[in-house]
Amino acid sequence: MAELSVFILKSQSLHLYRSFLRTLREAPKDVQSELHEQIRAAFERARSQREPYAIKYTLSDGRTQLKQLNNMLALRR
Repeated sequence: MAELSVFILKSQSLHLYRSFLRTLREAPKDVQSELHEQIRAAFERARSQREPYAIKYTLSDGRTQLKQLNNMLALRR
């Protein structure tokens, strides 16, 4: 059963990363590479987490940051 929850958390993490990349396309070209580096670094730091509760918290925090990024980009439209 634990393997299923690990698989689900990994797929949620991948989905979140792809959502960040899709959102990044809406950012100004001059900051896209810097934002991409920051996003990738954050996911690399979180990669070593093994505790399911820590992973869930990190995913929740990432979703919040994605919403904030979307809101910031919406303001500049």
